[in-house]
Amino acid sequence: MHGHFHGAHGVGGGFVILEAPEVYYEREIVREVPVAAPAPPPPPPPPRKPYVLGRTYDSLPGGCMKMVERGASYFHCSGEWYRKVPGGYRAVRQP
Repeated sequence: MHGHFHGAHGVGGGFVILEAPEVYYEREIVREVPVAAPAPPPPPPPPRKPYVLGRTYDSLPGGCMKMVERGASYFHCSGEWYRKVPGGYRAVRQP
């Protein structure tokens, strides 16, 4: 090439300036944070009193099925029968 650059096909002269794209850097800062020990599990509930006919209990034992006999609801729990009463569940005879 001889002489000066006059642009493509003789149109104008000069430089083409392209802007560089902005570059973003992502950083993740990790800091060690002490973790408190988990709280101990709550103590187990006190042992349930033995099944006694006529006694009222705060709750039913696990694995109960609700049965309806002549419009009354009973709970059958592993061979024991209960009826809902104010303040809990009363141990009753099989309906």
